[in-house]
Amino acid sequence: MNLVIPMASPRESSRATGGLPLYLHSFHGTTLLEYTIALVRRLISAEDRVIFVMDEADADEFRMRRVVDVSLPGASVVTTKAPTQGALCTVLLTVDHLLPEEPLLIVGANALHRGLPATLASALADNEAEAMTWVFRSVNPRLSFVRMTDDGRVLEASEKHPISDVATTGIFLFRSARRFLDAAFVVIKKEWHTKGHYFVAPVLNELIFRGDVVRATSVSSRPPIFFSGDERAPSFRQEPRP
Repeated sequence: MNLVIPMASPRESSRATGGLPLYLHSFHGTTLLEYTIALVRRLISAEDRVIFVMDEADADEFRMRRVVDVSLPGASVVTTKAPTQGALCTVLLTVDHLLPEEPLLIVGANALHRGLPATLASALADNEAEAMTWVFRSVNPRLSFVRMTDDGRVLEASEKHPISDVATTGIFLFRSARRFLDAAFVVIKKEWHTKGHYFVAPVLNELIFRGDVVRATSVSSRPPIFFSGDERAPSFRQEPRP
């Protein structure tokens, strides 16, 4: 499996926050990066390929390559010299590192993810879906959304536009990296962007357009806690200790 953690969007680097990168903000004494690494450890096996993508200046200043190497031996760090045009562009920087026929799991690094099963990475093994996402109830317009049937089939996805009260966690699983890449480049060609930035959720629409099945699973019992780049408001809402 390929597991990509995009951390180089405009809102996540120290250029945007004016201080620490978003993933080094703390919540109850633990950085968002440490929470993300703990989640990754639960999800991966020894043969999986883990790739972090981050701003090069931040990687150098905060010695992030060493942090990743100590925390997840064997994981890779891909850097960019400037903030990308959104999470989708960040993920595409890993194209030369992906195993094309292996599943691709994308985990957003701007949230503290809770309520996710350790078997999440194998969720496609027992169903016909080409892709999956994990969702919860929210109408926060800073998130991505899906419209879905009662049995969890996704009919449509959107970014920063509440087409329903079902928001994604920022976690997406694709049956193969190759199929994801094919659809992702079409999304860019079609200019399906939000204010000039490209995101992962619209890739689901391209798959649906092609006739593929996309499914969503709820984690509403323990929804994620999202962080913004605003130092004064480290999360979208106050939550108890995870």
